[in-house]
Amino acid sequence: MKTIQCKDSVTIISINEFCKYIGISRSTFYRYLKAERIPSPIKFGAGHSGLRVSTVKKWLDDLEVK
Repeated sequence: MKTIQCKDSVTIISINEFCKYIGISRSTFYRYLKAERIPSPIKFGAGHSGLRVSTVKKWLDDLEVK
């Protein structure tokens, strides 16, 4: 899994890597995002966005509890 380390120890995963990790297509990602079924990405840099790894881990943990 490719990650980007930002200042303040925030680790970001790209949307493509997130999709590969959970086994969905990019179009499914945006459909789930619209339905608020997945965490919202953050924007960083010019035209880049991704998800905080800590947010993804918490989201996955919450899925297991339900």
